[in-house]
Amino acid sequence: MNLEEAVSTIVRQVVEELLRSKGQIPAPTDRAKVLVLLADGYDAARIEPFIRHISAFSEPVIGLCGDRPLQPFPGDIGCATIRLSNGDRPGWKAAADEASVVAAPQLTIGTLVRISQLIDEDAFAGTMVYAIVSGKDAVLSTSHLLPSGADRLKVPPVVIEKVASHWQQLAKYGVHAEALHQLHRLVETLIAAPRAGRRPLVHAKHVREWAKEGESQIALPASALITSLAREEAGMLGLRLVHGENERKEG
Repeated sequence: MNLEEAVSTIVRQVVEELLRSKGQIPAPTDRAKVLVLLADGYDAARIEPFIRHISAFSEPVIGLCGDRPLQPFPGDIGCATIRLSNGDRPGWKAAADEASVVAAPQLTIGTLVRISQLIDEDAFAGTMVYAIVSGKDAVLSTSHLLPSGADRLKVPPVVIEKVASHWQQLAKYGVHAEALHQLHRLVETLIAAPRAGRRPLVHAKHVREWAKEGESQIALPASALITSLAREEAGMLGLRLVHGENERKEG
């Protein structure tokens, strides 16, 4: 934020407070919370513009994920910061429950893979997976995951195809993806739109229990998510998992 923008912001806030004290404009209502997940090695310079943009229309909460000590987000943004350790599943759940949108402005390929396969073994992926299956709006940045420009030509095509397949799987879950420089616009749109309801998650243990009960076919809600292990287990046990009205076989 340059000097001109800073002065304009201060003047606007002073004028609004003066008018509000005289009853000429209403007091601001509670703004939607956006949980911004950051992990070890995050690039503050790239992420700061995103935080500033969403601060204009929401209440960002930065979630520092992992067991290694992470430096608080730098700058003068002034948003709340919480720490999400890898073993604190109740903490992941509470943080996601309080947010309207859960955003990941910076990803690694490993994290992308874990989220797409609904593997919730660490704080970053676990919080995002919980957000997805709870019907929260989940937003991921597609930027800087692979080399850009001419360096992209060095990446084997099979790797690019594999990464694309994980994005396609996330799209099936209802996850939103956008380039980092446009991510704030996507978040703003989602906050103004109604959110989906809770999405049931099918684990391998559910498949085993159904098989033990003698079931040969289970009709699932159309919104249900099925883990990769659950699909494999269903295939081995001969159990058909059918999605609602689509009557689509899984496994």
